[in-house]
Amino acid sequence: MKKNTLIIFIDGFQFDESQRIDAIARNASTSVTPSIGFSNNIYPEMFCGKNPDAVGYFNEWSPVSNPAKSSADRFLILFDFLRKFKYLNAFFRIIVLKKLFKKFVGNIPFKYVHLFSPSGAHDFSSFKDESLLGQYDFEIYDAALCKKSRLKKNKRDLEIMSTIFEADLSGKNVLLSLMELDNISHTCGMWSGKYEKHLRFIDSSLDKLIEKYLGENPGGDIFLFSDHGMTPVKKGAVLNLEERFGDMSESTYRYFLDSTFLRIWCKDEALREKIKIFLSEESSGEVISEAERSTYGVTNREFADIIFRANEGIMFLPNFFGIRLVKAMHGYDSELQSQKAVFASLGAKKEEKASLPSTSIGIFEFLKTRLQS
Repeated sequence: MKKNTLIIFIDGFQFDESQRIDAIARNASTSVTPSIGFSNNIYPEMFCGKNPDAVGYFNEWSPVSNPAKSSADRFLILFDFLRKFKYLNAFFRIIVLKKLFKKFVGNIPFKYVHLFSPSGAHDFSSFKDESLLGQYDFEIYDAALCKKSRLKKNKRDLEIMSTIFEADLSGKNVLLSLMELDNISHTCGMWSGKYEKHLRFIDSSLDKLIEKYLGENPGGDIFLFSDHGMTPVKKGAVLNLEERFGDMSESTYRYFLDSTFLRIWCKDEALREKIKIFLSEESSGEVISEAERSTYGVTNREFADIIFRANEGIMFLPNFFGIRLVKAMHGYDSELQSQKAVFASLGAKKEEKASLPSTSIGIFEFLKTRLQS
């Protein structure tokens, strides 16, 4: 008789922190080295087995191949002066543009909005490639899709957990995705009061969920894992590229400045070398080597000619994604202990720690084998 599987995914759950959870501590678990970049690239590694080169995008925004300014883009340029005023800028972008006009442009200067577009899957039901979730008919309970509680800070996990406790899970493969620990870490900080409270909520909920699932699916598999770790942000770093090299344009260079990544596209070899020299003198981060790009599958030059990654605990500000300095961040060197994710086996079968996956892509291979058996 085929076993059913429950996957519990917790966004931004650092390995060291996971060991504070009783259900994880008493079962086999191991640290996982995440893929390079942000969650929208780690997700397809874990569930589709594809690195950035294979899925065709890297991080949350990609350059537009044939950019053209719309009339709306030209109008928005008039409001670029708001970037000098943090709260007015936030109000205009979040309340006016995002909520009223459904236009999300992050914190990209309006004069550059036409050069970039969002990329990648941001929830587990929107993979463009075949995934294990679709192949094995997983029923998905995703806190990210809890629209009703969108305005209730840190309540989405509670709502989705309440929903899954009321559901009939018998004979089903199930994915439960929790997202608020990542959100709380960013906004309130690791080990803040809200962080500790949410960790206690996860701790108390897991035992009940394990009991419920195994009661409805005797002998079933239960795996818990995260996408990446987290570390407190110590300070912000300013990268004044335009002060040194001028405004970006299609004929000179393009760059996208994210929280912990700076990506640069430049066809002019002489200019590209000047930019590399400039970055080599920066103490806030380092250029990712070609060897590391090959290891993590980000060799495609459409992802950038130069990828500069922040050092642990540093965040680039202002950047094109967020408006303010957050309390904690990820996306640093994947080998750092603070960036390690977790994989744990909580089901009826007692696993050996050594048998568990230790990389994002390894999670895919492990799950694929178990779901086939």
